[in-house]
Amino acid sequence: MSVTDRDIGYRELVQLMQRIAKLDKISVLIGIRGRSGKRLVTIATVHEFGTRDGRIPERSYLRSTVDEHRLRYIAMVSKAAKKIVEGADPTQVMGLIGSVAVGDVQRKIANRIPPPNAPSTIARKGSDVPLIDTGRLRQSIDYVVKVK
Repeated sequence: MSVTDRDIGYRELVQLMQRIAKLDKISVLIGIRGRSGKRLVTIATVHEFGTRDGRIPERSYLRSTVDEHRLRYIAMVSKAAKKIVEGADPTQVMGLIGSVAVGDVQRKIANRIPPPNAPSTIARKGSDVPLIDTGRLRQSIDYVVKVK
């Protein structure tokens, strides 16, 4: 007597469940990474939140961008999750979302986040564009895909 075990979908179902389980372990982080230098990270943080004494006002470029594009990002994450479940590379799929968000943040910075610079700041840097002096802050906006 012999027994034949035919897989009629179990293996595929297990693989699908494994891909679904990965979804809660994937994230995209947008911002300025520590490798950009401690000074730039400090400057970026001060501008995002402002200072307690109010001398440097809040000019949110990260949080406000995410708020403004929230619905689009939700739709993108939903599509990405579907692609990942279908077998796409999570790092690659989520990297596309990261690239879009980086572009959105950089555009936000370029579009002059209020309030305007103080006259003393304009005189010092020779420009009235908030958050842009050398361009290093804007160019340092980056993303990383984390897969736990």
